[in-house]
This record gives sequence, C-alpha cells and structure tokens, in this order.
Amino acid sequence: MEKIPSLLERDHTTGAKSAPLTGQIAPGTEWVFTDDEVIARRKWDGTAVLFTRIWPHTWSLCLRSTLRDVDLTIDPETNEGTLSPPLPRGFIPAEYDGNTRKLFGWQTARRLHALQTDWRYVLGPEATVTSPPPYTGKPLPEKFALSHIAGTTEEGEFCWSFEKFSDSGFHEPLHEALVASGTSLREGTYELVGPKINGNPGQERSHRLERHDIAESVPAEFWKGGIEQAAAAVQRLALVRLWEGLVFYHPDGRRAKLKARDVAELHRLEGATAS
Repeated sequence: MEKIPSLLERDHTTGAKSAPLTGQIAPGTEWVFTDDEVIARRKWDGTAVLFTRIWPHTWSLCLRSTLRDVDLTIDPETNEGTLSPPLPRGFIPAEYDGNTRKLFGWQTARRLHALQTDWRYVLGPEATVTSPPPYTGKPLPEKFALSHIAGTTEEGEFCWSFEKFSDSGFHEPLHEALVASGTSLREGTYELVGPKINGNPGQERSHRLERHDIAESVPAEFWKGGIEQAAAAVQRLALVRLWEGLVFYHPDGRRAKLKARDVAELHRLEGATAS
C-alpha cells in the first residue's frame, strides 16, 4: 500500500522540515469532488498493519515503517533504481518520496528471511491454503509476537508462529487485537487501535484491527461541495466523533486524505492571510 496523498497541497520548495500548506488542493486530487463514484471513509488514528501473503502458503503481519534519509539513484541506461543505504532485512518497500527522501513500506520479521528452510515458514507444493483460519489466542512467548507468520504443516494442519520484530511494546496490543479479530482477519491493510496505541486519540476501550477499506463512510452531501465543505465535515467529525479525518476512495484505486490536523493548519493560514 502506497502512502495516501493529502488533499491539501504542501510547498516542498521552502526547505522547511514540515512543508507548509499552500492553501490549494493538491494537483491530481481534483477527482475527489468531480467524480461521483468516490466514497469518503473514516481515517483511523493508530498504527497501520499489513496482513499479506509473502510466499505461496505463508502470511505475515507487518507494521508500517518509514526509512529516512534514503537516496534513489536511477541508471539512465537500464532505468533501474538503486537505494542507499541498503534496505533492512525483511523491509517491503512501497513508495519513495524524493522531496523528503523518505521510503515508505512494511517491515516483516527479520529472522523470517533466515529461516526459509524451516517447515513452519516454507512448505512444499502439495500444501494448499487459500486463507488463514482465525487466530486462537494461544499464549505468546515473551516479547515474541509482533510478527505473525502463518503456514501449514505437511499434514495440512494450520499453525501460527511468532518471531521477534523489535523490542517495541506492540506485542500485547496486537495479541489482544488478533483474538478480537476472530474469523474476520483477511489479507489486506488494517489499523491497529486501542488504549496503548498512539496515545489512543479515539478513546478506544480495547485493541482492535480495523480494516481500512470497509471503514465507516460519510454521505457525499456532507463533503462533496468542495474543499471548504469537506474541511468543515472533517472538523465536526474530529470534535464530535474523535475521527482523525477522511480518506477518499476512487473505484480505480486512487485515494486521497484530509486530516483534522491539516484543516486546523489551513484555518490558521487563512486567518494569517486575512489579517
């Protein structure tokens, strides 16, 4: 999943660490207000998680990760790119931002790539699994739960295995969220939310994995009229329902986001301009 572009344009030519808003809609996002098929959904404020198949019968639960100070060099003859410094083991790149020199992607368990001969991770061609069964909530080894690797044994039995991702404190919230997910966990992207995640701005009472593409939607009449109406809708949703903002989905896969924090910055810019 690539980083979602903002609906509001930022000026990256200033050299500022945080590029300021220009007060205009970002080029290429006009479709949000012109195309009738667009759906606006809640933007969750937690930690992005990717549940994906990384080998034919192996799934991995990965956390969103950003590498900074990365340089991309393009060979003019082959048109192939080279990143420096080299990527960490287990990093799945998604998108490079040349303005900020940031590489966005996903981090799997680093040890996973050193265990390719282990039957728990790589299986023979006779193994067939189309979708993982629900996580049963078996006890977790201490500090070993951030990456969840799914596969089948040679006898066809399904297992969840755990490898240490890092020393961060996500393993307990993620364990609780997996238990709560039950049979609903399927391949795709989610937001890990809860009391111990990102300061819990949504005042959640438990840890959950919320799937992005089925998040609660907002009727078009509340935001379709333009950036002013959309900004007002985001501001209301942030105050009344504690939403971080809205993500706009186009049927062809395009997306754009409008965050309450950006709306507040836009209002400060408009106030400064007016005075």
